[in-house]
Amino acid sequence: MRTILIFLLLISNTVFAEIINIDNKKLKKLLKQGIPVIDVRTKKEWIKTGVISDTYLISMINEEGKYSLKDWYKQFSKIELKDDAVVLICAVGGRSSYIAKILQSINKDIDIFNLEKGIKNWIAENNPTYKYK
Repeated sequence: MRTILIFLLLISNTVFAEIINIDNKKLKKLLKQGIPVIDVRTKKEWIKTGVISDTYLISMINEEGKYSLKDWYKQFSKIELKDDAVVLICAVGGRSSYIAKILQSINKDIDIFNLEKGIKNWIAENNPTYKYK
């Protein structure tokens, strides 16, 4: 019995998708592949820095100004994922990492990429952003 439990624990990491921290170079490749990118920052942040082209803008803060995982996940569920993968970004990688862990607990079949240093690093490396509309 103990051997079976150890075996199941060992394969559980390979059976389920994982959260993968990525850099800007990898993000560019994923964008070219058509993997959806979700910017989880606030509207104020989108206005201040701009956004990466073709990203989905889904803030964790709802229209009432409160954090709402339920509202966020409802919007997320409408996105058609390519290859069961998604990229999450925020300002510096913290919030997107947090949301990635929650998302993984809800749906273990999704490969979740987290832009490790966030959009601030994207901008610092002179990558393009577009004015929030």
